[in-house]
Amino acid sequence: MYHCGLNIERVTDPAYLVDFTEILPDVAVARHLEFTCSDTSQETIDEDIKKMDLDRGVVMANIREQCSWVRVDKLARALEKAK
Repeated sequence: MYHCGLNIERVTDPAYLVDFTEILPDVAVARHLEFTCSDTSQETIDEDIKKMDLDRGVVMANIREQCSWVRVDKLARALEKAK
């Protein structure tokens, strides 16, 4: 799980979501990368994929559209929906 920038961070709690996500079944890695679209973050994701032989990944883009942007006035509901 990765996220991108303040538009998610100010409405949800990425650190909490990482803690929540990393204990879910079949989750190999959960990271709080502030700008997933940056070259450095992309390299980190590539390294994770290679090192752990991963075949899929989840980036919090859908959380941005489905939770943080539409729930900016309801922070607790945004966080619950993000889980």
